[in-house]
Amino acid sequence: MEILFEKGIPGFESYNYFNVSAIEGNERFYNIVSKEDSNIGFVSISPFEIKTDYEIDLDDEFIKELDIKDEKDVL
Repeated sequence: MEILFEKGIPGFESYNYFNVSAIEGNERFYNIVSKEDSNIGFVSISPFEIKTDYEIDLDDEFIKELDIKDEKDVL
């Protein structure tokens, strides 16, 4: 799967395209690796793996900026 961060990730603003793949042997964790520079990468986990009732409140301005049409689009 590929993810586009239009504005980059804080501290890594010049990298926009990342490949996401599950870590073999532990499907709860994911590698997120820059397509522009394979030396730039992160390990991530869904917050729901840690806290099943995790929620984040987004204000209307942020929802508009992210162009969110449906809450299913922001998992």
